[in-house]
This record gives sequence, C-alpha cells and structure tokens, in this order.
Amino acid sequence: MSRKIAPNSLDFCADQSVTVPINGSGNGMDIAVINEAIKACLSEIHSRLNEATRIAKRKSTRARERRRRREGLDGYRAADL
Repeated sequence: MSRKIAPNSLDFCADQSVTVPINGSGNGMDIAVINEAIKACLSEIHSRLNEATRIAKRKSTRARERRRRREGLDGYRAADL
C-alpha cells in the first residue's frame, strides 16, 4: 500500500497523512481537489436532508388525513352537513 494513502478517513498523523507531504516530497493534496471533495460531501448532505424533509412532510400529511377520517371530519364540521 502506498504511504500516501490514509489507512482510514480520520488519519491525522503527520508521517502518513494524506494532506501533509511525506518526508518533504510532494505537495500533499491539491486545494482544488479538497474543495471539490467538500462540495460533493455538502451536496450529498443537502440532497439527503431534502429527501428526509419530503418524507416527513408526506408522513405528516397522511397522519393528518387519517386523524380527520377517524374523527369523521373530512374537513367539514357536523353542523355544516
């Protein structure tokens, strides 16, 4: 295995880090690569949060509809009928 590849994603030791040059050779990770990786991670987080919000709204709407049916309201008051 290359010494420039971190054994895990939380590798912070300076002698084998993916972001710190090893033995003065190389420049570590390019800032553009780091920025793109961060953008990709944030985009994925945003996408998952949007999906979770959509699911929660749908469940809330369905629960409200079930509650109305159970109470026999269906959006109308008994006095209106």
